[in-house]
Amino acid sequence: MEVIDNVISAYEAVKMNGVSQGIIALCSFIAVIIVIQKFVTAWKEAFSEGDKPVDMKQFFKLFYIYIYVFAIIMVAPFAFTIVETALGNLQNELISHYQEDVDLSIDEAIVTFTKDYIEDVQRRHNWVGQQIQEVIMLPFNIAAYTILLYATKYIFFFFASARYLYLILLEIVTPIAVILYMDEKTRHYTHAYLKNLFVCYMTIPAFLIANALGSIIAENIMHMCGQNKYTMLGLLFAFVFKLFLFAKSVKFCHELF
Repeated sequence: MEVIDNVISAYEAVKMNGVSQGIIALCSFIAVIIVIQKFVTAWKEAFSEGDKPVDMKQFFKLFYIYIYVFAIIMVAPFAFTIVETALGNLQNELISHYQEDVDLSIDEAIVTFTKDYIEDVQRRHNWVGQQIQEVIMLPFNIAAYTILLYATKYIFFFFASARYLYLILLEIVTPIAVILYMDEKTRHYTHAYLKNLFVCYMTIPAFLIANALGSIIAENIMHMCGQNKYTMLGLLFAFVFKLFLFAKSVKFCHELF
């Protein structure tokens, strides 16, 4: 998908530059220092009770917890790559089902629109005069369709850009989010991090589903009103209705949990 490909290229360029890698490395270093500090504290507490026997069971329990956390911090960048690849494949599947005309170039979209428009006119009108009248309006409807398609692509570009900006910020704080899970008092921050990660990955699918749903509902409403979805009125109504669903999709993503 052209829009997604352009945004992903920008995302990878920003993610791999020296500044971003330095910030991620700094957060990882801070997280590792905290893990080591907690481990040393647990070690001292286990062996500083004088004549009391060392609670080795509790000590090794803490030991393994810190080792696991340390390992998670180290593999987090690779895990993000794997998750991003898997969700990227899922995203491509959703795009193939819900892309509508968002993935088409303007030329391809105009050709498809013209073909569908003429077929719809021929299906609805047997009288040649009425067909000619609607065909005369075709250039004006194509102009309106092109403008609204550009607007939809532009909004989708905003969604995709915001999603990948969101992902970069989440990748930066991943080590800190892992560390915060170790303390019950700060564990809710990790839960919030996971929720935000889910919302991040839902952004683009939510847009595409809202776009497809808006097209279908708008078409049905135009049909109920005896109107053609390819007219300026039908196109404008579909676009306004999609704007409403786009806003709702963002809101509902944040309210899923």
